Amino acid sequence: MAIELFDNPATRNRQGITPARSVINHAHERGWCGPISVKLFPVPKSRKHKPVDRTWLDAFLDQCDKDNLPHLAAAVLFMNQTGARASEAANLMGEHVDLPNAAVVLAKTKTAEWHPRYLTAELVARMASLEIADGKKVFGYSHPTSINHRMRKVCKRAQIEYRSPHSAGRHSFATNAMRLGVGIKDAMDAGGWKSAALFMETYVHSDDPGRRVASAFEGKKLAQVPANGLKTK
Repeated sequence: MAIELFDNPATRNRQGITPARSVINHAHERGWCGPISVKLFPVPKSRKHKPVDRTWLDAFLDQCDKDNLPHLAAAVLFMNQTGARASEAANLMGEHVDLPNAAVVLAKTKTAEWHPRYLTAELVARMASLEIADGKKVFGYSHPTSINHRMRKVCKRAQIEYRSPHSAGRHSFATNAMRLGVGIKDAMDAGGWKSAALFMETYVHSDDPGRRVASAFEGKKLAQVPANGLKTK
């Protein structure tokens, strides 16, 4: 069924396998059938998006300031520091923003749930300059593609590699949160992820993991463990 309806393996899993599993598990709990194991389709890890670091972000924000684009600067920083999607940033309304408490509520997320996001002092300062009002879009963009179009031009003027809203935003949020030592569950909840597998396999990137692990081992003295597995005194 999933193969007939969908072309992308990730979509097959999300739209086909996951609902089918739910039905089968419900039937099993009601005693209508035995337990049935349904495997997911293998999904190759995405290499399309790359996270941005603070150097890239500062260069982008500086160029926005030079170009007098405060709404774009605030929108990109918002996506980068909250994990919001471009569609969620574009649809954010003034009545859903509480700057004194450094919080916003995303009214229309991909999972159709209201979801709070919390703001850094840097982001609050950027958003405070936008003259936010009820009934008006906070960042002033009618569609996510408008944000993407402006980002491409700013990257060119700043002479930095172009990164899409998803790369500079949601992908970067996940990766940077992990680099800062944030727990996986906290990062997932803060960014609105439901699947730990999706979060780790798709959004989290590791730089030179072998060297980092080796450095961690060098920094700690490990207990001597002989071949029989028993620690020496």
